[in-house]
Amino acid sequence: MDEFDELVASIGPRRVACVLTPVASGEALAGLAALSDLKTRVLASSTGAAVVMELGEDVDPFAALTGAAPEEAASLARSLTHLIHTEVVLLVSTLNPGTDGTMEAWRIKDDDPEESIAPGLVVASIDSNVEDFLIGETSIDDLDLIDTSTLPRWKATRMFTRGLKKRKK
Repeated sequence: MDEFDELVASIGPRRVACVLTPVASGEALAGLAALSDLKTRVLASSTGAAVVMELGEDVDPFAALTGAAPEEAASLARSLTHLIHTEVVLLVSTLNPGTDGTMEAWRIKDDDPEESIAPGLVVASIDSNVEDFLIGETSIDDLDLIDTSTLPRWKATRMFTRGLKKRKK
């Protein structure tokens, strides 16, 4: 094993989640989330605003057996459905550097149980920035994210209204 392979193997697994929304403006979603005290990170994309997060390495064995979404990510997705009043798609990517990876997808609406869907069909229709994040080409630090926890209320309001105006034109 050469030096690069050893470095890749030492990184360990990477688990990330991405909630895809139909909200056209990243600014509008970030502003709305900040005004609702939802602390998250929003990525603007050409296929709709997305919310991204890194997940812990601990995997609930029962959830893994049943095919349920990780609770941390599912909870965020449900919060977003309540906020925007429409369904969202949750994608979870687990990468084991140098060996393999998996991707799972669920459709989530309100408090309904999540519905598993084919991740390949979802990934085929999303923005390349989101896809690169999910497959490990870019890290969360490389993305141009809006952190809603750092937005003052006046700026969140401005972002929300500006995001709405841009889409109406």
